[in-house]
Amino acid sequence: MSTLMIVRVMKTSGLMLVAVLLLTVVAGCEKAQSQTTPAANGPPKMPPAEVFVAKPEIMQLNDFADYQGRLKAKESVTVQAHVTGFLKKISFADGALVKKDQVLFEIDPRTYRADLDSKEALLMQAQRRGERLKFELDRVQSLIDSKTISQETFDQRKFDYLEGLAAIQSLKANRDAASEMLGYTEVGAPISGRASNRRVDEGNLVKADETVLTTIVSQDPIYAEFDIEEQTLIKMRRLAEEGKLPADGKISGVQLAVSDEKTFTGKRMGDINFIDNAVDPQTGTVRYRATFPNPTGILSPGMYVRVRVPLGEPHPSVVIPEKALGSDQNRKFVFVVDQNNKAIYRQVEVGIAVDSGKRVIDKGLNADEMFITDGLQRVKSGSDVNPKPAATNGKPLAGVSSSTTPIAESPSEKAAAKYFLKTEPASPADKPSEMPSRPKN
Repeated sequence: MSTLMIVRVMKTSGLMLVAVLLLTVVAGCEKAQSQTTPAANGPPKMPPAEVFVAKPEIMQLNDFADYQGRLKAKESVTVQAHVTGFLKKISFADGALVKKDQVLFEIDPRTYRADLDSKEALLMQAQRRGERLKFELDRVQSLIDSKTISQETFDQRKFDYLEGLAAIQSLKANRDAASEMLGYTEVGAPISGRASNRRVDEGNLVKADETVLTTIVSQDPIYAEFDIEEQTLIKMRRLAEEGKLPADGKISGVQLAVSDEKTFTGKRMGDINFIDNAVDPQTGTVRYRATFPNPTGILSPGMYVRVRVPLGEPHPSVVIPEKALGSDQNRKFVFVVDQNNKAIYRQVEVGIAVDSGKRVIDKGLNADEMFITDGLQRVKSGSDVNPKPAATNGKPLAGVSSSTTPIAESPSEKAAAKYFLKTEPASPADKPSEMPSRPKN
C-alpha cells in the first residue's frame, strides 16, 4: 500500500513539473515576441525636424540693371612747354595733387628776359619819336592857318606823325609777345588734379610744343563710362514714354561700386550726363556716361567699377535672407511650411542682392507665406517639421509670432522619443521567471 502511494505522488509531482516548464517556455516566448515586435515593424519613427521660419520682408525697391565700366577723368591735360630752353627747376613732387595755375616747371628765362628788354627799348624809342612828330604837327598847324607854309609841307608832317603812331602799336605788340614768351618759362598747371611723374629732369633741353613734361588728370568729379545693351535701351525709352524715367534719359540715383565691394552700399550716387548718339553695330550697345563726386579721391581714372542703373519707380519687393536659399544645380529654391507643418519644395527666381545677406525674390514666393530660414539640410519636400520663429538679435523676424503651439505627439512618436532619448530600467515583471527547483525526493 505504501509503495503504491509513493508511486502516485511521484507521478503527480512529475506532471506538475512538466506544467511549470511549459508555462515558463510560453511566458519566455511571449516576452521575446513582445521585445522583437518593434524590430519586425521597423525602427521607431523620428520626431519632426525642428526648423526656423519667417515671412518675407517687403521692401520698396527699384528695378536695376548692373553694368561693368571704367572710370575716366573729367579733364585730362598733357603738360608741354611753349618755349625752348634748359629746364632750370621742378617745383612739384611726382604724383602730387596740384592746383590750377600752380608753377610746376621753370625754364631758364635769361634769353627771353633779354629779348623783352630789347623790345621795350625799341618801344620807348618809337614813343619819343612819336612825341616829336606830334610837336612838329602842332607847330605847322598854326603856320598853315596863316598860309606861312604850303599845304604839301603840312601833309608831310601829318603823315609822319601817323606813321609814328603805327610804329608804336607794332612795337607794343612785339613787347607783349616777348613778355608772353618770358611768362612761358614758368610752366603752370592748367587744371587742378593729380600730376603724373616728371618726364624730364632738371638741366635737360626742352623744346617748344614738343617736349612732354607731365600729365594731370582731374579728381573730383569723375566719370564712369559703361555700355548698355540694345534691349535695355529700348526698355528705358519705353519707361520714359510712360513718364517713369526722364525723357532725355539722364537718370539720377545711379550707384557705383569698386572692385573690392561685393554689394552696392548707396554711398556713391551719381547722375547720367551723356548718352551716345548711336548703337555700336558690332556690339549692339550704346555708350553711357555718369558723373560721380569724388571728394576723398578714392576713385582714380582707369579703375574698374560696377554701375547700377535704376529702372522705373520703386515698388514692393519680396526679400529673404540669402541663407534661406537652396541650390539645385543652376536653380534656386526655398522650403515653404504649409498649414499642416509640412515642408514644401518651391523653386524661385532670384533678383538683386540688397543690404547685407539679403536677396530679392522675383517669382515663386508670396509675401504671406512662411519659409524656412534655417535647417534646410534637415528637411525634404513633404516631410513634417516643427517650426520655430526665426530671430535676429533676440527678436522674431517679420510675420512670426514669438510663441509657437507645440505639435501633439502620436503614440508612435512618444515611443520613438523614449527609444532614442532614454532607456528605462527593466521592471520586476519584465525579468525572466526563475526555474522552479526540482522537488527533492
